[in-house]
Amino acid sequence: MSNMGTQSASSVTTITSKAGTLHYDFFKVVQDYLDRAAKLIKLEPWVYAILTEPKNEIIVHFPVKMDGGEVKVFKGFRTQHSNILGPFKGGI
Repeated sequence: MSNMGTQSASSVTTITSKAGTLHYDFFKVVQDYLDRAAKLIKLEPWVYAILTEPKNEIIVHFPVKMDGGEVKVFKGFRTQHSNILGPFKGGI
């Protein structure tokens, strides 16, 4: 989707495509919350920098044989943001 415009109304962020359909962009909404909270509590820049980046990003590529016999390679993602309260939960 090219020529996409971004609109932000309070805490709701959407992306509008050429066709006029709206898509909710969860990551942008969370970034907006973090930005507003950081300003409100006057968060130290070094803490903000840590919070804006994930601690770990795991990307896997795996082949799947489709019903038609062809093989497609899919990409899977796992992002872990903070383990400050203990080990990360869940598996891949």
